Amino acid sequence: MSYFGGLGAGRGWLKYLFFVGPEVLRDVLDASRSVLVPTNRRVDADYVSTSVSEYVDAYNRFLAAILVSPKEAARASSEVFIGLAETLEKISSKPCPDTRFKLLSSDEPVISLSPSVLHYDGTKLRTDTMSSFYFGLEMNFPRVISLGRDNHEILYDTAEFPTRRIFEDLKLRIQSVTDPCKIRSPSRIHRPPIRITDEMRELMREHPCLKQDNLELL
Repeated sequence: MSYFGGLGAGRGWLKYLFFVGPEVLRDVLDASRSVLVPTNRRVDADYVSTSVSEYVDAYNRFLAAILVSPKEAARASSEVFIGLAETLEKISSKPCPDTRFKLLSSDEPVISLSPSVLHYDGTKLRTDTMSSFYFGLEMNFPRVISLGRDNHEILYDTAEFPTRRIFEDLKLRIQSVTDPCKIRSPSRIHRPPIRITDEMRELMREHPCLKQDNLELL
């Protein structure tokens, strides 16, 4: 059995954008008691899961790269794509043609963590996956899914899945240690839908994309 998420007119995805320091990220992931594992992705044949420490180390490298250049941030961004599952019991794998690897998939919806990306066009500041303005993390979870066992002909609400509760708990924990993000341009103050900690607000004032576009993180 496999699932496909984000179906349904206007019902696609729950989304939450945030920018926290490594220790805060470690704390909220530890508290969630979730399993970190990439899905729909090729991994080494002996791979089991990614530890929180491994993921936080990758996030640290991503933060350092953000402050170097957009090109370096893009290179490091691939390391912070991960899925959060309740347990490994619903994670399955199938062999790849190259036996050194296997392909992981999940039979239940997982929470997706990925780089958050902004774009400033001189007037508006918005999220845009095609940009190289990396700024924190984005957490996504499907509102509805379809299942392979039904030939994807039936939609299921994800409200009762354990991972939905993990998603909501993570949001609450992050919200308790962050504030809304505000960025000032020459013409106005922008309020992108991102929660940020004081630590990241101070550190990211040196963000090269902010400087390039004459933006100030407030």
